[in-house]
Amino acid sequence: MKTIRNGVFETNSSSCHVLTVADQNEYDLIKNGQAVIHVPSYSCDDSDVYDSVVLTKDKYLELVKSKFSEFETKREFFEKAWDLIFTSSVIDEDLDNLAEEYDMSAKTKNDLCEVIWHCSHEEDPLETLDGGIKKEVNGSAVYVSCWSKYC
Repeated sequence: MKTIRNGVFETNSSSCHVLTVADQNEYDLIKNGQAVIHVPSYSCDDSDVYDSVVLTKDKYLELVKSKFSEFETKREFFEKAWDLIFTSSVIDEDLDNLAEEYDMSAKTKNDLCEVIWHCSHEEDPLETLDGGIKKEVNGSAVYVSCWSKYC
């Protein structure tokens, strides 16, 4: 366990919260259901600093294309899986059904499930940002929030 705050006992769960910063454009994408907050890793090292944690469909497709060799031949599967991120139903079951429909391997399905679970679908991404702080930085609105209330 890493010490995050001196003099405070923290479990691994409480010390791995996710801080999210979104600009006005990203906020609007989330508000309009065109993006989600995506955090690819729960570890905390230098590789966990991202240009953006807001994942649009195009960025999602780039991500899965880089991770899955069968992307080109099964693109429709991956595109439909994106839509699951925005459903309120049980994603695991829906992804199982989709994987069966497209004859995807269990490994691919499980690996894609891992990508999806690193999105804010379980928590309403707009609620996550609205529960944060809106600040003006260099004349632009920036929303800062933490997923800690969901841990």
